[in-house]
Amino acid sequence: MKKHLLKKKLFEKGMTMTELLVSITLVGIISSVSFLSYHRIEKEFALQRSAYKLSQDIRRAMEKTMGAEKVGENIFPSGYGIYFEKNGHVFTVFLYADGKAGNENENYDEGEEIETISLEKGVKIQEVKIDSASPQRISINFKAPLPKIKISGPGEAEKDNATITICLESDQTKTKKIYVNKAGLIYVE
Repeated sequence: MKKHLLKKKLFEKGMTMTELLVSITLVGIISSVSFLSYHRIEKEFALQRSAYKLSQDIRRAMEKTMGAEKVGENIFPSGYGIYFEKNGHVFTVFLYADGKAGNENENYDEGEEIETISLEKGVKIQEVKIDSASPQRISINFKAPLPKIKISGPGEAEKDNATITICLESDQTKTKKIYVNKAGLIYVE
């Protein structure tokens, strides 16, 4: 009798075909849900990385000003800045050296750009505001030695703060905002 029970227990240790199919199906469902979530999360990380990169680019303009960094061989600009220009629904962003083109006016002038700033694939600038207005062109300029910060649109008076909103191209409700104020505070929300 004991031998019969021992043989029966040995045969019961395996899985039936039904149990195997159910296990494979569950693994497949969990894997597909994880894969779909991965793409969504990757896009949100791209948005976050772009926001921090843009804020670092603005800080870099400030640091170049504070370090009195020269452009080329013998050009010492009066400051550096970031310039945003809206063409239709697309923004162009430049890091510029104020005075590189010979006009030190604490605003971007044609010929002063030293680098085009771009965001990650799938991320775009949705809106740039100074105070509550949304002009087509905005300049955030840093002038040594303090640095003095000037936030303005073309032909406009100096403003107190700027807000740059970036979003995912595929889902424009997913946004990050970069704030810059006249005191030099730059942060991402």
